[in-house]
Amino acid sequence: SNNNTMNITANGEHITNTLNFSGGDGNTVTMNITSSNATNNITNVGAQNAYTVTQTGVAGVNGHALTINSNGSGNTFGITQGGTIDTTVNITTTGAGNIFNVVTRN
Repeated sequence: SNNNTMNITANGEHITNTLNFSGGDGNTVTMNITSSNATNNITNVGAQNAYTVTQTGVAGVNGHALTINSNGSGNTFGITQGGTIDTTVNITTTGAGNIFNVVTRN
């Protein structure tokens, strides 16, 4: 069974979200996006994944960008992007039990 939970708060303008959960149990996505022109794409095939994404600040012309492609189970990602410059984070994983904490800001 799928237990996907998504909580998305967006206060910025021109925000692009693409989420694709094609299977798995216990997936959780929490996003708090207050930066304009923010882009985040999450594709998941697996179980027990937890994502927390925060994109704040004015960023640059293009905004903050995040791409996660996870094909595993038990992964935990905590990404924080902020500041006055564009930041880009790309994460790809096929393993299990991985924990990532990425912070970008100026």
